[in-house]
Amino acid sequence: MGQQQLLLIVVGMVIVAIAIMVGIWMVRTNAVDHNRDGMANYLTHLGALAQAYYHNPKELGGGGRSFAGYTIAPVDQINDDGTFTVSNASATKAVLQGIGVEIGEDGATPTKIMVVVLPDSIYVDMASGYN
Repeated sequence: MGQQQLLLIVVGMVIVAIAIMVGIWMVRTNAVDHNRDGMANYLTHLGALAQAYYHNPKELGGGGRSFAGYTIAPVDQINDDGTFTVSNASATKAVLQGIGVEIGEDGATPTKIMVVVLPDSIYVDMASGYN
């Protein structure tokens, strides 16, 4: 083989290797995003349950216009996307947290999402200190 043909083979192999690395990176990024979206969706569902607890009277097992005492049922604490806990529940708000099964963009810690639940709204925080 001539030198030109060997050079073309080497260049072709480099291009294939770069394409494989980009493909692996895209799959990995997609998995992290999918995990984050799944946790946000599930935490929003749990937030709706927390609001139902807030609005139900104490006589019916609710909070009687308070989030204090709200807990996530054991069956709802874990799913395919991660584990979910109540990190803070006061009279006026509940803070729910999800820890995902995928490693975050920093390459070391799992994905995390926090949701703040108020009596009339739910805020999903995917940024502040979470990866």
